[in-house]
Amino acid sequence: MLETRHRRLFLEALRPPGGYAFSEAVCTTFTLDLLSLLTAPLAFTMFDWEDADGRPQADPLALLESLRRHADNIHLFCQAGYVSVPPAEQRLLGWLEQSVIEVKKPDGGPFHPKVWVLRFTADGEPVLYRVLVSTRNLTFDRSWDTLLVLEGDVRDGESETRQGPALADFLTALPRLALRQPVAEQVQAAVDRVAREIRRTKFEVPEPFEDFRFQPLGRSLWNALGKPQKKHPEWTGFDHRRVDRLLVVSPFLSPPALRRMSEPGAGDILVSRADAVTGVPGDDLRRFGDVFVLAPQAEGEPSEAQSDGPTPLAGLHAKLYVADQGRYATIWTGSANATGSLFGDGVEFLVELRGTKGKCGVDAALGGADGQVGLRGLLQRYEVPAVDVPGDAVQRELERRREVVRTAVAEGGLSLDVSPGDAASAFRVRVLIPGGFDATIPAGAVLRVRPVTRARATAAPWPTSPAPAIDLGTSPFEGLTTFFAFSVVVHHEGRTLEDEFVVNLPATGMPADRRERLLRSALGDRRQVVRFLLLLLADSGLDVQRLLRGSSEGSEDTQVGHVAGLGEADLLESLLRALDRDPAKVDRVDQFVRDLAKAPDGAALLPSDLEGLLAPILEVRRGLAP
Repeated sequence: MLETRHRRLFLEALRPPGGYAFSEAVCTTFTLDLLSLLTAPLAFTMFDWEDADGRPQADPLALLESLRRHADNIHLFCQAGYVSVPPAEQRLLGWLEQSVIEVKKPDGGPFHPKVWVLRFTADGEPVLYRVLVSTRNLTFDRSWDTLLVLEGDVRDGESETRQGPALADFLTALPRLALRQPVAEQVQAAVDRVAREIRRTKFEVPEPFEDFRFQPLGRSLWNALGKPQKKHPEWTGFDHRRVDRLLVVSPFLSPPALRRMSEPGAGDILVSRADAVTGVPGDDLRRFGDVFVLAPQAEGEPSEAQSDGPTPLAGLHAKLYVADQGRYATIWTGSANATGSLFGDGVEFLVELRGTKGKCGVDAALGGADGQVGLRGLLQRYEVPAVDVPGDAVQRELERRREVVRTAVAEGGLSLDVSPGDAASAFRVRVLIPGGFDATIPAGAVLRVRPVTRARATAAPWPTSPAPAIDLGTSPFEGLTTFFAFSVVVHHEGRTLEDEFVVNLPATGMPADRRERLLRSALGDRRQVVRFLLLLLADSGLDVQRLLRGSSEGSEDTQVGHVAGLGEADLLESLLRALDRDPAKVDRVDQFVRDLAKAPDGAALLPSDLEGLLAPILEVRRGLAP
C-alpha cells in the first residue's frame, strides 16, 4: 500500500485539474517556510516547472504575477512564532503579509494541523474541492512523509454529506483561534464560504479504501466552536477490544501515549527515529513486539543526488497508525504524533480510512510483498538497551526557556509603526512594546530584532530596561515589511542555545500605494516590463517556459522593447490572440498597466506606443464583456 518508489510532489498536488481554475485556499501548518509559501502560487498558473528534486524553477517575473493573481486568495493559519527566517532582500514577500494568519498557542500543545483545502471553479461545472492532508509542514524539508489527496464536488441543493461537516467545523474554528481578533473581513468571508460548501461536498473514496472520515482533534478546537464537552472525536485505535494488532509510525513519542496505545503480547509495531526511541524508557518500548528506525540507506545525503534524479529523502516525519481489526483495517494519517496530541492537547488533524486487512492492514502498510518496495525496506530493527539512557536535563531546560521567549515575543502584543522619514523615499520604522512585555522574557535571555529585508548583522539589541519602542532607524521603501526576525540566546549552567524566528507584526502607517510601488521596484526597466506583458499573454505553458527560460538579449543600450528576440510586434500579436482566445488576459494586461501607472515613474516604464496598441483592443474587449 505504501509504495516508496512513488513520490508525489507537493506543487503537483496543488495544480488545478483540467478545465478548472484556482479560486481559494484555506490551509494550515505548524512551522512555515516563507519561501515555500512564496512559490506555492506558481502551481495555480501555467508558470511553474520543477527540477528533478521537485523544487520550482521560479523566474522572478513568474513569481511576481503568480503572487499578484493569487496571494490574496491564500489564507494560511500557522503557529505564531514558528515561521523560519528567509534570506534577506526578499522583496516579493510583501505580497504574502496578508496571507499569513498566526494562531495563538493552544492550551496544552501546539497548533499542529497540516491541511490544504483548495477550491477550484470552471464555467458550467460544479465547484470542485481538493483536500490535502499531509504529515509535513510547509517547508522544503526532504524527510519521508505521506500525503493524502481527496477530491469531491459541491452538491448544490442537497443536504450535508457524511464527510463534510467535520472538516467544515475545523475550518470554522480557525479564525476563532487566530492570535489577532478579529481576522480580516476577506479572510472570514473566504473561510465561511469554503466551510459552507464543504458541508455539501461529496468526496470520492480513494483506492484501496472503502470509506473514510475527517477527524479534527483538540480541546482548543472544540472550545473555539462552543463545544467544550467534546474533547476529541471517538478514537478507536487504542481500544484493544476492537484491535488485533497496531502499527505506529511517528517521529516524536511520549511514554504515556505509548502506554495507552500498545498492548503487551499483541505484536504491535513501533516505527520512529533513533533519537526519539532513545529517550523512551525500555519498559515502554518492550510493550511492542518490534521497534524499528530508519535504516542507514534511507538516510540519504544531498550529495548523493544524481543530475537526473531527485535528492534522496532523509529523516522520518510521517505519522501513520494502522489497526488490524478482524477482516478489516483502519488507518489514521495526518499531523498527530504519538504524544499527548492524540488525546486532546493542542490542535491536530487526521483522516481515518477503512478497508480490508489484506489491502490496508499492518502487513500491507509495511509492504515488502508482491514486488513492492514498501516501508519495511527502509527500516532496521532497534535493539532496546538493557539500561535506559539518561536524558539531557540541561538541554531540556534550554529548550524550555527558548520556547518561553518564542511564545512571549509571538503573543506579547508587539506591533509596527511606520512613518515618513526625512528623505522622500525613506520611512522611520519602530517596533512598539506594550507595557509589561519585558517581564515575560526570562532573565538572562538576549534578544535582537530586524526586518527580514535587512541582513542579520543589522539586528538591533533589545532595550536593557523597559522602553515603549525600539527605533530601527529609517528604511527605503523597498525594505518595508511586516515580517520581523527575532534572534534569541538563552543560557543555563554554562551552556547556550540560539534560535531565530519570524513574527508577522500588525502595522500602522504603511504607504497606501505599497503594492503598486513594489510592482515598480520588482520590474526595474522597460525591457522587463515588455517581458512581463508577454508573460501575461502567453498562450500555453510551453510559451511561458520558452519566455522564462530565454535570457534577455543585448546590452543595456539595446533598442528598448526587444527582449529575448521578442518585441512590440510580438506584443501586438499576443494581444490580438488573447482577445480572440482568452479575453481575460487582456483584462490582466489592462489592470497591470493601471497598477504600474500609479507608482512613481511607473508610466515611464511602459512601451511608448503601448497606449496606441491597447486602446482599440480594450474597446473591443468592453464590447465582448457580459
